[in-house]
Amino acid sequence: MGNSKGSAMRTRLTARLLAFVLLTIMQSASAQEVQKKLDKQLDVGKQKIAPLPEIIDFLSKQADLPIELDLDAFRRNQREVPNEIRLPRFLTSVDGALRETLTMAGCVYEIRGNKIAMIPNIMNGKGLRFPDFSEGNKKRIQDTQARFDEIKLDIEREITAPLLDVIEFLGDRTDVSFVFDRRALREANGSRIVEDVTVKLSKSNGQTLSCILKSLLKQLDARIEVAPGYLRIVPASGSS
Repeated sequence: MGNSKGSAMRTRLTARLLAFVLLTIMQSASAQEVQKKLDKQLDVGKQKIAPLPEIIDFLSKQADLPIELDLDAFRRNQREVPNEIRLPRFLTSVDGALRETLTMAGCVYEIRGNKIAMIPNIMNGKGLRFPDFSEGNKKRIQDTQARFDEIKLDIEREITAPLLDVIEFLGDRTDVSFVFDRRALREANGSRIVEDVTVKLSKSNGQTLSCILKSLLKQLDARIEVAPGYLRIVPASGSS
């Protein structure tokens, strides 16, 4: 009788263990499939300014990936769903576009099974971060850094203009995509709109883009952060 009970218990434990292993494998497979879709290359050929749900719907269709707003999370943490959001014109992955969009909205995302859930970046008083970059996007960051360090260009004459105009000029000359972390820059600079501040781009010959930008952004206490396929302009101190 005792052996029979012991055998039945072992059978139940084995069944539960197998169910757990199968569930883990299925979750891992789902996460890998989601990550593959997040790594898809995306060319945002034209800047989009629209309510956040419209931007999310656009990215969801581009990635063929369900992306939802966790409205309960916003309500529980007394956060409003952001209205108008700007999706910059740049070349990156779906993941990169999603991160930029949600950063401006004060949100992050998490992978839940075969979909993405958008939540506030602060919940229960605790700051949340995005998931780690995939191996594919880590490689993109390395490639972008290498290109950033290698590009050289001549500035034929001194240019004095708003930062946004100067950055667009450099982007056209080098075919590099730039994105302003407007939320972090404004938090670091009070009411000042950094993109509108007049800066001086000095005349130079054969200088690297890295050196040119370092000198340029020093005037505004800002710096470059390398992202997958593009460069972010962020505050010089702290993390964005």
